[in-house]
Amino acid sequence: MARQKTTPAKDPKATKPTKATKTASAKSVPDAGIAPGMAPGLAPGLTPAGLSGAGAADELDVPLGLDGADAADDADEESDEDEADEADEAGDEGGEVPLPKPRPLVALKPPPPPRRETGSPTLGLVADSATPWTVRAGQTTKLRLTVVNTGGPARGLWVELGGQALTGGHVAGMKASAGEVAVLAPRALLPTANIEAIEIRDVKDKLPPAPKPTTTVEVEVRGVAKGKALLTVRVGPMTPKGPASSGSALCGRAIDVTD
Repeated sequence: MARQKTTPAKDPKATKPTKATKTASAKSVPDAGIAPGMAPGLAPGLTPAGLSGAGAADELDVPLGLDGADAADDADEESDEDEADEADEAGDEGGEVPLPKPRPLVALKPPPPPRRETGSPTLGLVADSATPWTVRAGQTTKLRLTVVNTGGPARGLWVELGGQALTGGHVAGMKASAGEVAVLAPRALLPTANIEAIEIRDVKDKLPPAPKPTTTVEVEVRGVAKGKALLTVRVGPMTPKGPASSGSALCGRAIDVTD
């Protein structure tokens, strides 16, 4: 049985080579000067085996653009290191940075003293609510009062008793004290009992009202006869000539004398 020749089917879409394309192919790969055993387009002495292998594949696979970027990164890192080394060398040559010179201390001026009233004193008198006005006949008690000044300075005080309890014989004055002690007969002079003048504050400063200077006066009385009557205590300022008639204050309460 005779064997039949099989021919590959032609692709109807394939283009037939023309005369121009054949001529271009011939010019791109010249046949002249090719030695036997050499691949077309290679220089003498090079064989395809010389380009084969892992090294050739690596050289062909790595794009040239990536090699340039890596080289630029390496150059930047070396430049940064060089600048850091130069900065360290400059710091070593210059030595430590000198500290700023301390400024001389400036003494702060103390605030000016407060302005105070310079006129005559104006006193007020308030009985201590915690001190009972009661005494047993034949015994003594101390009545405590607070003197308030809203005027100029008081250089010394005088204390005087009065009222029905004194004139009616229910009590008798004994002593008065305000830093010093004096006998009530019925007036006591306390020349060293001073009260400071009130401070003057300007409204423009928007400060609270100044505190009023005060002092405490104690009056000692003795119970004489049983009964309850009004007892008054008056406190006034002293002057170089004696007790002043103006600027005094009066406080009165009923005192109870018991058996």
